[in-house]
Amino acid sequence: MSEVPTSSLPPIQPDITDYLVKLASAHPQIESIWLIGSRANPTGRPPVDWDFLIFATPDVLASLRNDHSFRRTHIDLLVVTDGDFFECPWPHGDRPAFKSGYLRNYYPADGGIVLGWQWKRISEHEARYTASKSMFKDVECRAFRVYERNA
Repeated sequence: MSEVPTSSLPPIQPDITDYLVKLASAHPQIESIWLIGSRANPTGRPPVDWDFLIFATPDVLASLRNDHSFRRTHIDLLVVTDGDFFECPWPHGDRPAFKSGYLRNYYPADGGIVLGWQWKRISEHEARYTASKSMFKDVECRAFRVYERNA
């Protein structure tokens, strides 16, 4: 994992770091991995899982869908395959559908708007995004880069 020169990055447990190293080694097309969710944005309640946003290729998403060896009940992966659309490789919890969304607003051809996360990288190691916590409340959140493929 890359060394991030910021005191804002929450500590990552060694078993999670090991998981991320193995994931990046098994999928060299992964460009970067970002810590998101409640561990990057403390809510006052103890977090129960780890949430990561992965910038990669459609091949990485397809590979993860077919290979469940990286599936963990306490780790949620969202894979960005085109710089905007993200999707979880596996059905989420007891829901049969894949968790998905957009980093930016999406305008379908049939009209309307799908609100995205408004993802904005603010430094080499940090990004900001808007998460919908309910139908009436959006919250500005932080994300921290924990891995970047060496160029």
